Amino acid sequence: MIKKSKLMLKLFKGLLLTGLVCGLILLCIAGILLVAYSSSLPSTEDLRENYNPPQVNRFYAADGTAIGEIASERRTVIQISQVPRFVINAILSAEDADFFKHEGLDYPGILRAILVNITKGEARQGASTITQQVARTFYLGREKTFKRKLKELLLARRIEQNLSKEEILFLYLNQIYWGHGRYGIEEASRFYTGKSISDVNIPEAALLAGLPKGPEIYSPFKNPQKALERRNWVLRQMATHGFITAKEELEMENEPLPQSPHAIENSSIGQEFIDAGYRMLVKLVGKERALSGGYKVWTTMNIEHQKEAVKSVEIGLKQIDRRHGYYGPIGYKKTKGGLAKEKCPSFPPAEKLPAKGVPVPGKIYEAEVLEEDSATGRMLVGIGERKAVVHLDRETRYNPDGLPPGSFARPGCSVRVFLVNGKEQYGSEEVEIARLALGPQSALVAIDVGSSKVTAMVGGYDFHQGEFQRAIMAKRQPGSAFKTFVYLSALRQKKVTPATLIEDTPLQYEDFQPKNYETWHFEGKVRLRRALAESINLVAVRVAEIATIGEVIKLAKEMGIESNLEPNLALALGANGVTPLELANAYATIARGGIRWEPIIVTKIVGPDGKEVKIPPPEPPKRVITEQEAFLITNMLESVVKEGTAKDALNLKRPCAGKTGTSNMARDAWFVGFIPTLISAVWVGFDDFKPLGKNETGARAALPIWLLFMKNVVKNFPLTRFGLPPEGIEVRSIDPATGLLAREGQPDAITEVFLAGTEPTETAPLPQPIEETVIEQDSTETKPIQLQETHENQKEEKTDNEGEQNIKTQ
Repeated sequence: MIKKSKLMLKLFKGLLLTGLVCGLILLCIAGILLVAYSSSLPSTEDLRENYNPPQVNRFYAADGTAIGEIASERRTVIQISQVPRFVINAILSAEDADFFKHEGLDYPGILRAILVNITKGEARQGASTITQQVARTFYLGREKTFKRKLKELLLARRIEQNLSKEEILFLYLNQIYWGHGRYGIEEASRFYTGKSISDVNIPEAALLAGLPKGPEIYSPFKNPQKALERRNWVLRQMATHGFITAKEELEMENEPLPQSPHAIENSSIGQEFIDAGYRMLVKLVGKERALSGGYKVWTTMNIEHQKEAVKSVEIGLKQIDRRHGYYGPIGYKKTKGGLAKEKCPSFPPAEKLPAKGVPVPGKIYEAEVLEEDSATGRMLVGIGERKAVVHLDRETRYNPDGLPPGSFARPGCSVRVFLVNGKEQYGSEEVEIARLALGPQSALVAIDVGSSKVTAMVGGYDFHQGEFQRAIMAKRQPGSAFKTFVYLSALRQKKVTPATLIEDTPLQYEDFQPKNYETWHFEGKVRLRRALAESINLVAVRVAEIATIGEVIKLAKEMGIESNLEPNLALALGANGVTPLELANAYATIARGGIRWEPIIVTKIVGPDGKEVKIPPPEPPKRVITEQEAFLITNMLESVVKEGTAKDALNLKRPCAGKTGTSNMARDAWFVGFIPTLISAVWVGFDDFKPLGKNETGARAALPIWLLFMKNVVKNFPLTRFGLPPEGIEVRSIDPATGLLAREGQPDAITEVFLAGTEPTETAPLPQPIEETVIEQDSTETKPIQLQETHENQKEEKTDNEGEQNIKTQ
């Protein structure tokens, strides 16, 4: 028995000695590893000072309403002082209850994890404190190896030595991932609760605190039951640690979970302003800093104006679609028995992608319908040798009846499409994503006359940030809408008056043969006011000759046209492209009484540091035409509405002025119109410059959009009229046939306005009876005057720029 006891003692001593030796060896190895790893670990001293993670850029309407966000990582950095104490308590209860007691490491937890990992033979369990999670998030990956864990322990100690507990919490709460693309607790709170973190309650705080362990697993929108269990576990932990009472914990467990993500209320409105604001941000701070984010950008967008603008463009384009059949079903017709196949409709032709060609995003191509997948609501099309998929559920404009792909399009038909960014799986192959482009596009710009702020801006049907923004980027021919500057230039030079008679007879130049809309009809001598109202092309060209093209260009530039203008007579008919924004702003100069003011879209930008980013001030307001000149051309533009091509604008039922415009072959349709306080410009056309279709003009395609927008926007505006003639304007009664002073008692006399010094001084002679005839081009015969039948029995806009393909600089 004694021998056995001695043997056991000897064995114990041997094991103890062996353990000590092994322990010393392990300590030596650990020391060596610590020295080796410590020398290769990054410094943590400046972690807090250099913390500048990607954040969200936020954009606001004029009234301060959030309208959208742009971010590479959806994060909003907040200070620890902005986080309620109970939120921190919930986080500590879920992640690290002894955070304020330990020095970065939970030693009992580490020992437990080591035993489990040794037993399993691999790293399967950790014991990460919040400090360790910060170390892992900033410096290490998430691989489960002993090497990575050791580095994590060392870094955690360094972090604790260099940062305060509050600084460590600041980094943790702002950096880690909370699920659904949200980084940091502020963005998580906005997404899950619809509130800033400073406004959440305790159950909401517990829900958020339970997410970092498994953001996708415990998401209330993906796994509500697991999310509920996790939240209630956090509440129990808070009660266990004395942060809430047991009674409060039981009551809070009955609180419901959020049912759906909280999005920005107006996130679908104002993408054009977000786009413009982000472009300015990049211009001012650089692309890298803009991508880093954290900026707040205030725009001039009026939410109600923008909503009405978007709605008006959608309605107007759909009306054009219906007139020309720019919608589905394609290759079918409705019969009593259902849908029957028929010949595919002929949409305007688009560019065909050559073999081996690479389609360019945004450009319109002709595609062939290959097959349909009604199960997923998709249609496969071929663009040359490339394939793309169209989601018909997104094509509400061209598929208003919600037809499935099998009923919408017959394989073999040609459709117009454009590519958008991204690819997706279709069957066994990855293909491009395309959108239909069967019908035309449109742009609308509205400017507040008094402040020059852009209140509404539509860049196209269903516009999204980052796409081609037609309102400020599309340079399209303004057609007759440019005639305003031609007439104004001649008027201000006092070479003509509204009563001046100008010949409407054929013109022929070496490389330019302008024509009227009614190519067979010429009226002889026409008063300038009537020529502008009815948009007579040949008169406009003659006025441009009188004013000289150089002076016309000079005036247009002074008033706000920034695009290049070619010095030839075709400019009189709007042959050079301009953007809707610059054309609207040039007309705003008239509405403003002759004062040019740069259009304003962004009013303020605040950086992530809370400091305001300096926006270069616009050029100061500058008078470019006199008050009298502005009054005179406004008065003539009122005639366009009262008796000319824009009579439909009378339905606004308040004083307004404006000008229609239609480019050659109706590739572009315009209306620019204004009341004393608001101006808006509308353009309609195909992106690839195809004709809009038979009988489409500015009066038919663009004016209805303008009218719908203005009626809904100004219905609550006080009724304002254009001002009385200012000093320097003379009012005279004239003879409409000669433009001279009316005879005393003349029954058909009309009132006309003149710049002082240009009013007629002679009295009109008695009229001589003559036979009414017309001059017909290429013929010496006379024919009775006829008016062309048009939509709603109104005379249509004259199409401009006839023969523009032969124009050369003169």
